[in-house]
Amino acid sequence: MRLFVFPIGFHEDFAIRTLNKFSASKEDKIIAITLSPAVNATKNAFNSLTLNAQRIGISDINLIEIDSTDFSKVVMTIIKKFNELNIKPEQIIIDTSGGLRIFDLALFFSGFLLSLKGFKSTLIIQPESANYETTSLDLRELLNILRLDVSSIEIINQIDVNEGSTIEELSGKLNVADKTIRNKISELKKLNLIMQKGRGQGIYLTDLGLLVKELNKVQSIGEIDE
Repeated sequence: MRLFVFPIGFHEDFAIRTLNKFSASKEDKIIAITLSPAVNATKNAFNSLTLNAQRIGISDINLIEIDSTDFSKVVMTIIKKFNELNIKPEQIIIDTSGGLRIFDLALFFSGFLLSLKGFKSTLIIQPESANYETTSLDLRELLNILRLDVSSIEIINQIDVNEGSTIEELSGKLNVADKTIRNKISELKKLNLIMQKGRGQGIYLTDLGLLVKELNKVQSIGEIDE
């Protein structure tokens, strides 16, 4: 069972596309969030979402009207509603593409808090144009990236300086056992930070790995300034 969470405004098309993209089924549940009091256009959009969900067998659909734009209160309301459901979904899918933008950060933060509790929370951002791909971010993986240890960061930095290095070459340059490097490489691949390619299985940073490398540079500057 998965839980879908949507902010909802005057249109429900983003939510319906996400349900289709993830092949939603009758076991899944839906929470839609809007500002209180819900206006007629929002109620119509929610009714349309409900009808589409019922066609695929989803009957557990909730509309939460939040009477505040205060960040903390919005987050607390979302978490409280989740606790009231008393469920343990295998995945929480949060689509911030529709509805009021004031809820976007609160939904991201709520998903991040649930990731801290061990839930797999996935953030979805759909583009306005069909010419661009939907962005999907696993917040639990983001949490693991933020928890990277010093040795993982050293490997990332070494790959950046010597892209295409093999495990054996990294082992020699960092003076670390091959087995240790191999285990770290496996972890970094799972986080989509590195990739291996070519006949020699050379190791390269992914786009996400490059971002983490740049973030580490910013962190190092902050530490020096302190």
